[in-house]
Order: sequence, then structure tokens, then C-alpha cells
Amino acid sequence: MDDLLSQIRGTQVEDVGECEDSSLNQEEVENAVCNPFEENKCTVNQEDSDSNDILCSLDNLCTGISDEQDPTSSQTHSALQIIKLDFELLEQLKIEHNISTGIRSIKNSKAQKIECEFAGIIKKLDKFGKDVVFIEITDQDGSMSGSCTLADSKELELKVGSILVLEGCSLWKVNGNHLNITSLNIKKVI
Repeated sequence: MDDLLSQIRGTQVEDVGECEDSSLNQEEVENAVCNPFEENKCTVNQEDSDSNDILCSLDNLCTGISDEQDPTSSQTHSALQIIKLDFELLEQLKIEHNISTGIRSIKNSKAQKIECEFAGIIKKLDKFGKDVVFIEITDQDGSMSGSCTLADSKELELKVGSILVLEGCSLWKVNGNHLNITSLNIKKVI
């Protein structure tokens, strides 16, 4: 627990015995240790104020953090678990369609347009702005970002874990290569 709190605060947690020699007055300690996420609900006896303040602070800090954060991957079904199961299907699809171009070669390409067919699994799909969808596709070589319109995404029912076969995508040079994907570029969605 101390290590976790140290990582969150970026400092080392001191022993309660070491806190007694602190130069902070009682008011500063109470203001510093109360939970920033909720109303002040710390009640402290004046006799054991140092140890109670620390315990109250730790309890409220952990409660506040767990309430505010999104679930971790251990608490939700991860997209990566779906992707691991689909790599065999992607490899089989590449063999059937004679696709030899991988994401890494496209990512490192100097060309403005990718004429050949390539395939990948949708690893991430986020709405960006009013009518654009950010897509991250991956294969055995690596992953790459791209974007398409929200209308195309809905029409083709794109979702995390879908396998895309693409051809003729333009490359934008935005923080490296970025795929400009349209419905005309998407040959198959599995």
C-alpha cells in the first residue's frame, strides 16, 4: 500500500513515528490529508491526531481514486484478449488473399498512397470530433493509426476486433504515417 501511495504522490511514505517530528502545525496536517475528491468527512480525536489523520487520509485517498478511475483491464474484457484470438484468422486471411504487406512496412513507407492490399485487426476505435473516427489497426508486425468518417464506420459496422482488408489508402504525414481510410478503401470487414 505504501508503495502504491508513493507512486501516486511521487514521494516516499514516512512511518507514523517519523511524522511526529514534523514541522507542520495541526491545521496544515488536517488540510493536507483530507480527501480532495469528497467533502471533508475526516473526524479525528485530538489525542491520536497524527495516526488518525494518516489513516483517514489513506482511506479517503484510496476510496476517491477507486471511485474516479475507469476500470482496469483486469476488471473489464480487454480488446487485446479479443485480438490474440483473432491473429490466427488474420494470418489465414492473408494467405487466402495473398497479402504480404504488413503494418510495419506501411508505417515506414515514404509513399503517399498504399496501392497494395493489406489487412489488420482494429485494436482501438474512438470517436474524434463530430464526424471522424480514430482507428488503430494492428497485425503481427505492429500497429498504426488511421481515421475514417463516422458515417463509414457506422455503415460498415466497424468495431474493436474486426479484421479489415484495405487497399488504396492515402497516407497522411501526421506524427508519422496516418491512414486516411474511406469506404472505397475497405475491401472486406470480418
